[in-house]
Amino acid sequence: MKKLLCTILALIMVFVTPVYITAEAEPEQPLFCKESPKYLATEVKLLEDYVSVDELKAAIKPQIENYSARIDVRSFGIPFTDEYLSALRNFLCEEMPEYFYINPGNFWSYDGSTIAFFDAYYVCTPDTYEECKTKWDAEVDRILDGIRGNDSLTEAQKALLIHDRLVAHCEYDQERLVNNTLPTESYMAYGALVNRICVCEGYSEAYCYLLKLVGIESYLCSSSQLNHEWNIVKIDGEYYHVDVTWDDPVWDIAGRVSHKNFLLSSSAFSACHKNETDFDYTPNSTKYDNYFWRNSDAAFQLIGDEIYYIDGVSTTINTYDGTELQNVFVYWPAGKGYIWPGHYGRTAVYGDNLLVSMPDAVYKYDTKAKTYEKFVEPEQTFGDDYSIFGMTFEDGTFVFEYSTTPNFTAQIKKDYRLTYKLDIKEPVTLTGKVTTYNPGEPALIELKVGDEVKYSVETETVDSVAMITQSFTINDVADGTYDLVVTKAGHLPYTITGITVVGESIDLTTHSRNDVADIVLIAGNTNGDKVVDLKDVVIITADDTYNKTVATAVNPSADINGDGLCELQDLIIITSGNNYNKGEVKVEY
Repeated sequence: MKKLLCTILALIMVFVTPVYITAEAEPEQPLFCKESPKYLATEVKLLEDYVSVDELKAAIKPQIENYSARIDVRSFGIPFTDEYLSALRNFLCEEMPEYFYINPGNFWSYDGSTIAFFDAYYVCTPDTYEECKTKWDAEVDRILDGIRGNDSLTEAQKALLIHDRLVAHCEYDQERLVNNTLPTESYMAYGALVNRICVCEGYSEAYCYLLKLVGIESYLCSSSQLNHEWNIVKIDGEYYHVDVTWDDPVWDIAGRVSHKNFLLSSSAFSACHKNETDFDYTPNSTKYDNYFWRNSDAAFQLIGDEIYYIDGVSTTINTYDGTELQNVFVYWPAGKGYIWPGHYGRTAVYGDNLLVSMPDAVYKYDTKAKTYEKFVEPEQTFGDDYSIFGMTFEDGTFVFEYSTTPNFTAQIKKDYRLTYKLDIKEPVTLTGKVTTYNPGEPALIELKVGDEVKYSVETETVDSVAMITQSFTINDVADGTYDLVVTKAGHLPYTITGITVVGESIDLTTHSRNDVADIVLIAGNTNGDKVVDLKDVVIITADDTYNKTVATAVNPSADINGDGLCELQDLIIITSGNNYNKGEVKVEY
């Protein structure tokens, strides 16, 4: 039965202004579905009472690889009960994920006591397997990008990011479900990941598979009364319910991700699901039942090793620890003087920028520069009352969904959709080399526009006391004109002005002039006055510094060559023709 959680639109007049607020209606939850009977969840380990998991794998693998229409498991004597049927389905999903292209259908028993066979549907043929595998791997890599192998993320953070990316990646197959035309792929992880449209089995099996790839335990859970399937996930030793399907309500809104069904205890999950209880009640930890992510209706995004999100209550861009970075409060018009309460911004990532959709444009928050500005303002002809309620950005293309309401219909999805391709140039790099004394101290290389630093890198720390030349590279440089500034402790700043980037990488080392091709920093500026002169010599030769170690010298900056001593070798360097009586260097490119 379709579950409707709609509330009546209420019109609440704001006392001081003639603006009205209209209350948001809850979107529909997906219809529950499954062609075959539903079973209570049972972990795979239950099978170990009757079979060797390795022997079961060995028996099933050649049958799948031969594309057998019916898989024979008679020899194992597995009981034909709800628990063991569910355990066998979990086994196929968890223990044999490489066979992504098979969907187990009906289970059969000759005598009603043990499982004899199960039907198998294959999403690809032997001839099309490689093509299917390529598509599958590409979408798996897309969702796990930056997550798989990232030890800086906790289990909860990995589960959250995968949950959000899967919801944003996929759409509930509502129309074909209502029309009774669902293809088998929609019941499979393949439907969720490759076709990007599925029902509850597709969501839950895809989530189970993705979690396994990042080392998180999970298994499938289902309910006959709900006619529904979801996941039980193990986080830091505790089990929780995760219903990816219900966090992607119909009709789908591009970029919308709910978190109301993420990492719940059994009691909280039951309260959200018609108070039914005919499912695995193992999860009892309430740690995340009222966690902060429930306030967000947009995807959490990973940029570098930091997670960013929109808090729908404070209407701010935050880091995962709750630090508020930027206020993004704005009203979404509802037409004729009405506004919708709440925040309907969706998020995406572009380089180091968090993209946030607003009613009429997309803004970007630069996580490095900590700036917030309008980024894209698409043209649309739908009318002044229509605002952006849905947004995704992938492979350089935006998808915008417009409406006068956050409660979408199939018609809105079809008629009020706009794509916008961003003009993205290939990444541009700027390379060069810098020669310095005291190579143990890194040199800082910055690209500036005026006083604003746009890009910066440091040279590596090298264990040496000789003059050394090091290369540097600045990646992903946008078109523009920059000043390159090199600074280092005890040396004079070196500036190359007027470097113009226009869609092509620049290698400074190929420049015809040596003062650009090889930046040689002037050493000996011990007092920081941007001139190497007698004052610096006096500092080096003072009794409280000369022939002293860096630890005991009053002016340790007199250690020019980085050998830990302030001595004659440093005085020779500072008084050489390359350094003495030299000032700050500025070169025009």
